[in-house]
Amino acid sequence: AGENISKGKLVGQYAGVINSVKDAGAVYAQGNGAYLMRCQEVFGNRERLVLTCIDAGPKGNALRFANHSCEPNLEWSAVRSGSPMPVVLFYAAKSISAHDEICFDYGSGK
Repeated sequence: AGENISKGKLVGQYAGVINSVKDAGAVYAQGNGAYLMRCQEVFGNRERLVLTCIDAGPKGNALRFANHSCEPNLEWSAVRSGSPMPVVLFYAAKSISAHDEICFDYGSGK
């Protein structure tokens, strides 16, 4: 992190190109999937599952460089507001000191 970040603070949006699962699979198969994020949302009583893939490779921001950790200092959440596509936002899961590596659990999300 470039500065101290307090717990719960919005760190940023995972920016990139929204792809279908099929298109994201093709990107990954070509060896270009290093910055693919698969956002899985469950609606109702597990009645509906929606998958969205965000490819931060061509048009991403600094959050694409966040690494995996089993003890992450970031958590993410998919948010929908007036759009059928979710926005993936990252929040500080705990206080983060300047110069700490920012990281999240690639298998988590709320």
